[in-house]
Amino acid sequence: MAKAFISDWAKVGIEIEPLEKERATWLEDLGTLNFDLNMQTNATPTGDADYTLNRLYTCAAERMGYCNPELDKILADARASLDQDERKDLYAQAIDILWADAPGMWPVDIRANVAYRKGVTGLELPATNRPNFDTVVITE
Repeated sequence: MAKAFISDWAKVGIEIEPLEKERATWLEDLGTLNFDLNMQTNATPTGDADYTLNRLYTCAAERMGYCNPELDKILADARASLDQDERKDLYAQAIDILWADAPGMWPVDIRANVAYRKGVTGLELPATNRPNFDTVVITE
């Protein structure tokens, strides 16, 4: 994916030198905003929008070089609410702000694929996109 982006950017005069980092270095650089461009996959293992949105896009997160107090208020209200319909509405407002402000690009949605043979039961891909094999049964 990165190679395809780099190739396309080169066509419009944007030269990128990719630098793959070991995770500890990458996390340190991410936390100190020591990067010009950062490409990463990002999953929400909890299945709750709060996990990613509060972790990356609040002013306090200081992860993206981005701060919008209006977004912070909406995310705080969503986090505090137990009403799922209210949370859905608040997160929709948050997404509208993020799309308008564009603190990042979201060019693809990475999905896991699961294939299995006859005799395998109990395997489902949950909303978190991370299979849980605790319920899998394999028979001959």
